[in-house]
Amino acid sequence: MRSVLVAIIVLLGLSLLLGILPILQATRSDWGLTSEFFSKTTSSQVPISPLMVDRYIAGISGEIAVALNEREGYRLEAVTVGGRRYLTGKDFPTFTVLDSQGKQHSLQVNAPIWQTKLQRNGATIAVLYRANGLVAQVIYIPDRDRLNIVIRVLEEGEWKIVSVSGTLLTRTAGIGDDDYLVDGSGWLVFPDLPKAAERKWVANSDNLIGGATTAGFVAWREKDRIVFLKPLTFSHWLGWSAKPEGARTHFSLRAGLYFRPSETKIFETRLCHKALALRIETAGDLNGDGEVDWVDAGIAYRERYIKPHRHGCLRHRLRDAFRVYHSVHAYPSYEAAFAGLADIDFSDGIWWCKGVMQFAFEEDSESHPFTVKINPKLGNFAPYKEKMTKAGQWTGIYYGHDYITLDAGDWPDEFIKRDPNNKPYRYFAGSGRYRTKFYKDNVRSVATGAVFQHYEQILKTCGLTRGDPIMLDTFSAFAREGYHPDFPATVELEMQAKHRIAEFLHDKGLIVAGEGIVEGLQDVVDFGAYAMHPEWALKERIWIRREGIQRVPMLPVVFQGASYYGAGWYEFRQHAPNWAVGLVYGVGYWDWLPQGPKYAWMRFARYYFNQNLVWAQVADAKVHDIEQKGSQFTITYDNGAMLWVDLETNRWILEKDGVRYDGFTPFNNRGYMAVLVQSDFEIILPGEHQLEISHHQPFRKQIVFE
Repeated sequence: MRSVLVAIIVLLGLSLLLGILPILQATRSDWGLTSEFFSKTTSSQVPISPLMVDRYIAGISGEIAVALNEREGYRLEAVTVGGRRYLTGKDFPTFTVLDSQGKQHSLQVNAPIWQTKLQRNGATIAVLYRANGLVAQVIYIPDRDRLNIVIRVLEEGEWKIVSVSGTLLTRTAGIGDDDYLVDGSGWLVFPDLPKAAERKWVANSDNLIGGATTAGFVAWREKDRIVFLKPLTFSHWLGWSAKPEGARTHFSLRAGLYFRPSETKIFETRLCHKALALRIETAGDLNGDGEVDWVDAGIAYRERYIKPHRHGCLRHRLRDAFRVYHSVHAYPSYEAAFAGLADIDFSDGIWWCKGVMQFAFEEDSESHPFTVKINPKLGNFAPYKEKMTKAGQWTGIYYGHDYITLDAGDWPDEFIKRDPNNKPYRYFAGSGRYRTKFYKDNVRSVATGAVFQHYEQILKTCGLTRGDPIMLDTFSAFAREGYHPDFPATVELEMQAKHRIAEFLHDKGLIVAGEGIVEGLQDVVDFGAYAMHPEWALKERIWIRREGIQRVPMLPVVFQGASYYGAGWYEFRQHAPNWAVGLVYGVGYWDWLPQGPKYAWMRFARYYFNQNLVWAQVADAKVHDIEQKGSQFTITYDNGAMLWVDLETNRWILEKDGVRYDGFTPFNNRGYMAVLVQSDFEIILPGEHQLEISHHQPFRKQIVFE
């Protein structure tokens, strides 16, 4: 009887073992991924966007460590960097997932559904998270004086990953402290602000035309250091908050990494990124001026991550010329559009001509069809282009790259970007004579090669050759996500596609401009025509600290020397434009030509000598330091130049190569200079062996010699 009972127990045990064996094997398989990926994860394998460089610039030395809360799903409790410990918001990592019904859910790791496991390898810690078929790994990697955090997606099932996010750094500052928050667009937030403030943006997807170009970081300043939170991809969101409480203010820095587009609804949408990373790091007094401030934050970011401009192009033509948007379609012929323009001889010129190609609908100058044809009403572009080129007036085209007109009826599907509902993604709603426009799908059209064939046809039809300029409307102003389930586009992938398009045009020898510019394209876009808006900056007087918030010129600190940047032209419509604000922000002004060729001399000489020629002296230099006293800025550059600017009085003084330019300009590449007296559409120029006014100048009699 006993032997029978033992046999039954053995059989039951085997049955139970066989029943749980698949579960054990599955569990071992899942946890086995930890060892497989853990052993391969080193600092050299931290995923970094190909649109960035990763130069090591030493930060503050000291302990690098993380504190995880085992009882709460190994959530991140604190970070030690540069020997200083900072608490988190106790919400990292938060996973946003997509279920099979197309609904997104955000879950912190202390939710009971998660299975977790931790493994250590020296100072590196990996945590595996598993729920509903989703298996992801969060790896904390100390690297010299910085902390890398890598998130890898290992498997997906009933849940698919959209993002991982959280508040990674917090601290409290006293009202009287000199500490402040600082971000990549130049916001400074001080502890004495009267009410709570916060910002959040989706990488370059939220960049605004006319808004200061944003570098991808949030940080705060302490007396001896800058502490950064930096995503190592453009597939991210960033944010900060400042909340006053009595005599203290609580600062926090937040970030999220997108593995799929942010508003993904379609369950079948492919995974865009298998691994993404962010970094917590520090910087000290990098420019050696004896204090740590926001300028050091910009310099640290620039030297660590900003790619220099691509060599081998003719972009110096942009620097040394005036720049103009010319609506040739508004004239009855090219003869009328270019009358007298080849006689301009005080400077080179860059001419972006709108309307060289035929519109889909004549009344809508933004209606670009897929079929490329020359504008039939204007005649033959070639002889006028040739005449302008011989005069050093470089002519090319303006083209609305980012949007298409579906009403034209000929755009292939691969060019039509999809919105979160997989419908054509509307760019703007039509009104009046303008038809509704839709976003172009750069990722799909690059993948198939169709966009390159399209541009080959454009260049051939318009007769563009090496050294000619091309302006792509909103091309580099932002990077919109795309939601085609087979070709989804995060901001990172959209940027990579646009980068490839700009590379293609560079390989053809063209000078590439975009109506706007964002980080990641500065090395291949030669001129970002809309990086800041002078009129708004002056109206708001943003250099003044109000209610604990100040706006500083971060744009030139981070980006000057990498690409050329421009500003909105509306300031030129004023009786007395402010030239100084553009010099502070490191941008070269440009304009439209709405009044006809006769007025080109007056308009172009006015902004060229008052602003462009001065800007050109420092356009290729990096900012070394910026000091501010009220409305006065003193900027020093790595080429030894110094620029003093007063925004209120609209004055500037440039010192370069031992010469002090005060009220007069350097000579340009044609041997021209000017003595400056600003008045209503008039400029006073010197004579006497320095400058003779061309006999072609239609306003010759209005020019006063001294």
